Parts: sequence; structure tokens; C-alpha cells
Amino acid sequence: ARRIDAVNTVVVEKDGTLTGFNNDGNGFVQSLRDADPEWRPDSGPIVVLGAGGAARAVVATLAAQGAREIRLVNRTYERAQGIAQEFGPPVTAVRWDDRADALDGVALLANAKSLGMAGKPPLDIEIDRLQYPLRHWTDGAATGFVILSDGKVVPAVTFPTSLAGSAPYRR
Repeated sequence: ARRIDAVNTVVVEKDGTLTGFNNDGNGFVQSLRDADPEWRPDSGPIVVLGAGGAARAVVATLAAQGAREIRLVNRTYERAQGIAQEFGPPVTAVRWDDRADALDGVALLANAKSLGMAGKPPLDIEIDRLQYPLRHWTDGAATGFVILSDGKVVPAVTFPTSLAGSAPYRR
């Protein structure tokens, strides 16, 4: 929680003190491993869309678990740049206008923005540059895992390329 600078779980200890945790990043990584036990954070470049709390959690966890290259793309470049400077390599900030180029050769695309989520404006991003051909691969919206359709990324995106075209993942 300190590294991410956000708390989403508070535990009341036996002595009455409060301890804060953040489970977002670990939950994200665990959902990838639940879907593909062989998935590794160092399997290729990663693009994370967004620079808010969820993005910070995902970036911090992926970096701590060995990701070699994380491209952080955000509409407000300065926010992405701040996170990249804070976490250092392997994180680099990418301008929103360069988002298509950022997708070249990626092994994982994670949407940590509200764009593209249910009830929000669509996420304007092309996925033609992902290294693997895609077919529809979806799971329930509750996990915010993967939904790809017609060459566009639609609500709630994280995409382990090793699962391209596989059967739907269900919890």
C-alpha cells in the first residue's frame, strides 16, 4: 500500500490498530495466473492504459514481479511520466497520441482507465499491432479481464497473448 500510495483494504488488528493493504495489483496478476499458470510478467512488453490508482497498483506489482518493459499510456502525459519516474525502469511513459505505436509487440494490454468500461465512453484504441492474431475472447465483466471485439478493445481490457483465441475463461 505504501509503494502504491493507496489503501483498499483495512484490517483491524487484535490490539485495535488499523493496517492498510492494497490488493489491486496482486489480484490483477493472480487473475492472469488463474487463467494461464504459465504466464510470466517478463514474457514481453506490457502496455498499461491509465495513470490513476488502479494503474499504479498494476505497474507496481508487474515491476516487482519481474516485468522488463512496461509502457504506461495516458491522456495526461505528465501523470504517466510521474509514475514512470517514481517506479523507474522498467516503466516508460507514452503520450496518448502515440498509443498505437506503444502496442507494437506487446504481450499484455491492461486497461486501467474508465474509458471502455460499462456506462463510460468507448476506449479509442486499435489493436492491429498486437503480436498475435485475435479472436473473440471474453469473460464476465465482474473481473474486468478481457473483452475483444472486431479489432477494437471494448470494456475492461487485460490481454495475455498466450490466451488469444482460447476458450472463454470463467471463474
